[in-house]
Amino acid sequence: MPRLSKGARLYQRKDTGQGVIIEGTKQRRTGTTDRREAEAIFAGNIIDRGRPTGPSEPDQMMVADILDIYGRERAPSTADHERIANAIMPLLDFWGELPVSSITGGACGRYGADRRIYRGTPRERHAGLGTVRRELGCLAAALRYYTGEGYLTRAPEVKLPEKRAPRDRWLTRAEAARLLRAARSHPKSRHLTPFILVALYTGTRKEAILALRFAPHTAGGWIDTERGVLYRKAEDMRETKKRRPPVRMPQKLLAHARRWKRNRT
Repeated sequence: MPRLSKGARLYQRKDTGQGVIIEGTKQRRTGTTDRREAEAIFAGNIIDRGRPTGPSEPDQMMVADILDIYGRERAPSTADHERIANAIMPLLDFWGELPVSSITGGACGRYGADRRIYRGTPRERHAGLGTVRRELGCLAAALRYYTGEGYLTRAPEVKLPEKRAPRDRWLTRAEAARLLRAARSHPKSRHLTPFILVALYTGTRKEAILALRFAPHTAGGWIDTERGVLYRKAEDMRETKKRRPPVRMPQKLLAHARRWKRNRT
């Protein structure tokens, strides 16, 4: 009676201490003596074995597999990988257990309707039209990547919601003043004042404001109170479509910023 295969396994050689992947009669060196590194290489080997060797039909491939590979292979090299990660989660909730062939215009519409329902939790909060469009755009990009890599014979069309009309309504001076007064009037909302002032004076986006510091750092922009310049992104951060150029700070905002900095030290 033939011996049952033990499957792929990781073995550490006693003579060299190097990790070796053994599968049947085949052996492959990991090139490292570090156990954790060897285990990571072994795990990657198992994942690669599960991938299709040729292009699959849409009804033979799960949406979850496409999003997983796109998130691990393509997203880290993009300028806005965090936004992609945030988009993948709700896509998995809706399409994770469905085949690629289930992606139709009607299904995209149902996804949008489902995302716009408020369920009372932070992760499942009401999503705006722009958010739904970005998430479905992420799905379309994942399909293009997967097809381009030769894993899928063809990609179904992802129907995106119509773009919202350009914004033509802005706060008046009186409304901005009321907003600031409301923030300053209560201890629990006073911390919002710097955010509001930076947004009003510079038009900087929410994500960029939240990442601001008073010294250069790698996760976002910073306020140079000596030169009076607001840098909206870190120096080594890649530029995205939503550009974040430096901006000269108005004198009133600069005075506020210097006071905020003094109060922090």
